[in-house]
Amino acid sequence: MHLALPWTHAVEPDAPAVRVRGARARDRPDGRDRGVPRALPFPRRPARHRLRRQRAGGGRMAARVVDGRRAARRAERRPQLRALERRRRPPQLRRRAHRPGRRRPAPLERTRRPGGGRGSGGDGRDRPARRVRGPHLQPASRPLRALLRHRRPLRGRHVLHARRRGRPRAGQSLTDHPHSAFTRVVARLFYNRDMAPTREALIAAFAEAGHELWLAGGFVRDELRGVPAKDRGDADYATSALPDETERIGRALGATVATIGQRFGTTGVLLQEGMAEITTFRGDSYTAGSRWPDVTFGSSIDEDLARRDFTVNAIARNTATDELRDPFGGRDDIERRLLRAPGDARTRFAEDPLRILRGVRFVSQLGFAIEEETRAAMVATVELLETLSQERVTAEIERLLCGKHPGEGLEALLEIGALPHVLPELVAMPGCDQNRFHKFDVWGHTTATVEAIATDPESLSLRRWAALLHDLGKPPVRHVKKNGEWGFYRHEIVGAEMTDALTERLRLGKREGALLSLLVRRHMDRPDPDDGRLVRRFMRRLDGHWRDLLALKRADNASHTYDDNEYHDRLEAACERVEAEEAAMLRAESPLDGRELMALLGREPGPWIARIKERLSTLVLDGELAPGDKEEAARIARRMGGAAALLADTEDRS
Repeated sequence: MHLALPWTHAVEPDAPAVRVRGARARDRPDGRDRGVPRALPFPRRPARHRLRRQRAGGGRMAARVVDGRRAARRAERRPQLRALERRRRPPQLRRRAHRPGRRRPAPLERTRRPGGGRGSGGDGRDRPARRVRGPHLQPASRPLRALLRHRRPLRGRHVLHARRRGRPRAGQSLTDHPHSAFTRVVARLFYNRDMAPTREALIAAFAEAGHELWLAGGFVRDELRGVPAKDRGDADYATSALPDETERIGRALGATVATIGQRFGTTGVLLQEGMAEITTFRGDSYTAGSRWPDVTFGSSIDEDLARRDFTVNAIARNTATDELRDPFGGRDDIERRLLRAPGDARTRFAEDPLRILRGVRFVSQLGFAIEEETRAAMVATVELLETLSQERVTAEIERLLCGKHPGEGLEALLEIGALPHVLPELVAMPGCDQNRFHKFDVWGHTTATVEAIATDPESLSLRRWAALLHDLGKPPVRHVKKNGEWGFYRHEIVGAEMTDALTERLRLGKREGALLSLLVRRHMDRPDPDDGRLVRRFMRRLDGHWRDLLALKRADNASHTYDDNEYHDRLEAACERVEAEEAAMLRAESPLDGRELMALLGREPGPWIARIKERLSTLVLDGELAPGDKEEAARIARRMGGAAALLADTEDRS
């Protein structure tokens, strides 16, 4: 017996209970609950298909088509197949596997339902699926618009269904959803800063909302110093708007907004000119021993400026009226090139001890001097530096070394007594006298080397750190030679070991630490420029950083009592010749690998392989063995292998 309904196909009374894809119970014209036999909105599948019900979490039912016995077997291995399938897909097409019970919407043409629900406007009329697109997806250029326009929508099994996980709906292309992997890749590759709002648009938006917006801090300071706009860095703003209101204004402009600092009242807004940090007027204070301020929002720009670190930074300019607010005489201090704390200096440094290191950093960056009362307050509160996190301290030391006057900054660090608290490994340098070949003690020689080393924007940080640490091992190894002079035998080896420990404590990173240790270890190397073999070995040991070491050697010689520039010129010319003419030899490798050596000598794996391969690589580097000459390499390996086996047998008997 068949039951015919006027609105669809016939239904058999003994038909299995199914759930129509994308349909809800309230959308069913017959008003029946789930599990009641009902009509399908599409023709029945052939008999070889059957429906398999699966119980999902939360009690929700889902229907899944299983195609014969083969598909049933695959269903039993579904977790393993899902993982394998995800690994085989390109990264931009990977998605979370579907779990039973998570509803998968049908393709776009099957989401139309009478009477409302997703896919209709609630008045019975069909509505096309809304295309989702975030502000960061607005095309940055004509090629990107063409790419987004011509990308074909995905259909069938390629549709990424689950919306709640940030995936496109059925019928959408991968570019239509702001959180899809393809969208993130395209946004990163085609991002154009011209898409962001301008500084003028931000100022106009705050004025329209009735909030004060002041340019403050280093941007105004550098403007008064005559620094070009392109070299002033990111702009800092102070505003009467609360952080949530600032975020709302930024998003209304279509800008990228960073909210990570909102707990301290700071919101980041990406403009065409760069990132702008907008901070609500603050009147915060610090609890003794705490790294974080107790944030309280202030009511005026004057209250905000009173909490700044130095008077040169306590200047603000109103973006609407161009009024300049300078309650503490910061303009006069800029003209006098003086760093002075606003209000009570001890209170300022007790609030945040990092301001002590900021003052020393400004000595290096700006070339300013520290006012006497402010210097005394730094000395009195210097022990509070122990309460700071290592990351904040390391960041300030890095900026100090990268300044225009690093030697003056290091001297200021020593004078206020901060050196034992931030760089205790360098405490033994001041007063460590040297021999007649040096003009200064170890500390004076170090600061002179930091000042003298030649740098470029890419190598600035590495070379300044290397200059600071190159004689780190001298105080521990200092001894009196037979002639009565100070000697520093093997100080480069001890210094490299100390550099490893120092960079790990400062958390500079493993790669940076390894490079610094290498430069410290090799800064005393002195190969003969006329011997190509020694020059190649010198360059091979430095792994492409021979220019950095040569710059360190030149700076090291700047405070010697003798002139060694002629030797450095010859060595540089020899290295450039080898790099241009013998680059293949610098990449020398053993013609035989470990497997070939074991097969050749009939021995088990062991340290002997590394010794033979190192010897063969050295012979290739020295030009005594041609690259790829396996026959000659095998002859040498047999000779070395026999000697190594004899040595191993002797060690076993002993």
